[in-house]
Amino acid sequence: MANKPEETFVLALFEINIQNYPHSDNIYNSMGDYYVEQADTAKAIEHLTKALGLGTGPESQEKLDNLKPGS
Repeated sequence: MANKPEETFVLALFEINIQNYPHSDNIYNSMGDYYVEQADTAKAIEHLTKALGLGTGPESQEKLDNLKPGS
């Protein structure tokens, strides 16, 4: 899938934020949202799981539950 320039820019900003704030659950949660919008379920699950492990609230768990088959 080819990314539009603005999508590439947004992804680069997320990557910079992760490098600068690797323990921020909010960044991983937001990046999970980005991948949901990109229809990349595997990466969305990866980032939402990381957010959950860093202490994010039930919002990330709800998003993960919605991504699982049969939800």
